[in-house]
Amino acid sequence: MKKKTLVIIPLIFLAGFWYANSGSGFMTGTDKSDAAELERAVSEKVVERGDIFARVSCTGKIVPRLEIEIKGKASGEITALHAEVSSRVEKGDLLIELDPSDEERNMRQAEVNLASSRARLDQSRHVLQREKGTLELDKSRIREDLATALAEVEESKKQVHRYRTLFKSKMISQENIDKIELQLTKSMADYAKAELRIKDLEVTETALAIREQDIILAQGNMESDEIALEKAKQRFQDTRIQAPITGVITERHVQKGQIISSPTSNVSGGTSLLVVADDSALFVEASVDECDIGQVKPGQRVEVTVDAYPEKRFDGTVVLVDAKGIETSNVVTFGVKMELEAAARKALKPGMTANVDIITAEVRDVLMVPTEAVVSRSGKTFLMIPVDSKMVGSGERMGKRDRKKGIADSDLSLLTAETLASVETRGRVLESGQTLETGRSGKKGSGRGKGRGRGDGSRRLIPVTTGITGEGKTEIVSGVEEGQKIALMDSKSSKWTKDGQGKEGRPRGGMGGPGGLMGIMGRRR
Repeated sequence: MKKKTLVIIPLIFLAGFWYANSGSGFMTGTDKSDAAELERAVSEKVVERGDIFARVSCTGKIVPRLEIEIKGKASGEITALHAEVSSRVEKGDLLIELDPSDEERNMRQAEVNLASSRARLDQSRHVLQREKGTLELDKSRIREDLATALAEVEESKKQVHRYRTLFKSKMISQENIDKIELQLTKSMADYAKAELRIKDLEVTETALAIREQDIILAQGNMESDEIALEKAKQRFQDTRIQAPITGVITERHVQKGQIISSPTSNVSGGTSLLVVADDSALFVEASVDECDIGQVKPGQRVEVTVDAYPEKRFDGTVVLVDAKGIETSNVVTFGVKMELEAAARKALKPGMTANVDIITAEVRDVLMVPTEAVVSRSGKTFLMIPVDSKMVGSGERMGKRDRKKGIADSDLSLLTAETLASVETRGRVLESGQTLETGRSGKKGSGRGKGRGRGDGSRRLIPVTTGITGEGKTEIVSGVEEGQKIALMDSKSSKWTKDGQGKEGRPRGGMGGPGGLMGIMGRRR
């Protein structure tokens, strides 16, 4: 507090000294003609209430939701063309017909091949089924023969054993034994033949298994021919080219009688036939400079105009911002995609050039002033007001978006125009030595240098809190009230330039000049 008092007292003393001398012809670094010129360079405005929009402007191109280039899958001569440019088509509508002769022949050949495969498969299945039946019968018969032969062998063995016993008793002759042994040998031979027939059946079973594999192969061949027939039918259908989506024909590249190539059989990619656009939604694709892209985000409102309807404005929304920029001639831009509202589809067409304003911020019914009236210094912002203009008291409502406590008059007395140097304005810099007082060059009551506000033209700076800036207006959040008079320098004035020189190039002294009060304040700070 003591330090602040020590600073304020000398400032007040110096201000009084300057004021006393000004009445006796002592000028603030300007002669009388300079003061008059400076007075004319200052204008007065009032704090207004209204809407402010911060914008990023760019140009772009109107595009549809989707554009599809149509190519024919089949090759051949165009025999009928059912679509023209600007024709509206529905998905599935017939657009182009090709000569189907070749594909029709291919389809018939595929049908014949399939019929042959099916016949061969059916025949193989019938033969296999018959051979399987024969095998089962042979198995049954051989099993019976084997059982009979085995029984005969067992019976012959018993007879041989009995006959030998009788022969030892000399009840039968050797001839009888020889006959029974011969019978045993025959029975054993029959049994051996039956076993061989069993092994032959195993070979037959193996052959039937091979036939089953042949049937599987025949089944595969038939299925392959079925697929070939389906492809032939599809190629036949491909001679009738249909619309892939609902939309508008935007380009046509072929004529009736022209022979086209298929992209599936041509390395060049085939013949482009038509282009159809889905115009159920329209978009604007634009490029935004890297300096502005940080302000652009999806969801922001956009306003679009086109040369065809200069008086109309079309609204839209940002839907996409490219993640990566594109460098062209050392300039980096980012792609932005914006969707237009439904009403735009009735008037706008794809391909039109669009002038786009992206609303990056907006406030409504707020206090605002011309942007050039806002003065900034050391990170703080001020407005210049006539000395006799009403100040905003503590606790008054400043703007729609702020109710912060006001600034005390005792503090504002330190911020008069006579005591501020090196003031930087938005778009203009007031260098040290350029005074902001505009008419106190004459004696009291002389009426010289009357300003547009107070008679003596003196003004002071008050601190304010600013919001967004756009369209030449700056939002004032706190510090002034609606209707408050403010002063601003005419940026077009040729005499009051950034270098602090008058028309004749003489440096301005006085309170704002080197060695004046502002210089002292600068050194103290």
